[in-house]
Amino acid sequence: MKSKLALLLIVTFFTISAMSQNRTEMGRYSKSFTGSDGASVVIARYGADANNEILVFVNGVDHSWNNRIFLAKANTSTGTSRDFSINIKGKGYTVLSWKDGNYTLYMPFENIMEPVQQALKYSGTAYDETPERLLTKYLEQKN
Repeated sequence: MKSKLALLLIVTFFTISAMSQNRTEMGRYSKSFTGSDGASVVIARYGADANNEILVFVNGVDHSWNNRIFLAKANTSTGTSRDFSINIKGKGYTVLSWKDGNYTLYMPFENIMEPVQQALKYSGTAYDETPERLLTKYLEQKN
């Protein structure tokens, strides 16, 4: 009985260790934003800095994107603006933009690809949605 338990613990340890080694590098902190209509957006760096990718978690919206996490690529930026794009039906779509210190969330209408936009205000570090937690949710969502 003890040997079976020990074997199970060893297998579990190596499985968890192998899984953690295959995880993408994440930023150290996630940032939280809120909109006037109740939208909540949390972002965290995904991969190496040079990749210019972030995870974008959208919540608190009456939309099919509620409680969804997207992998967004940062487009080239000027010193005061940057757009983050995702792929929808094979086309690039700006989901989040930053201009002059202000963030805006863009969501398509459900039936046509026109943006519904919502201004966001920075609300601090998202301690309850850590980068690792976002990554876990994102990977679970993909499966």
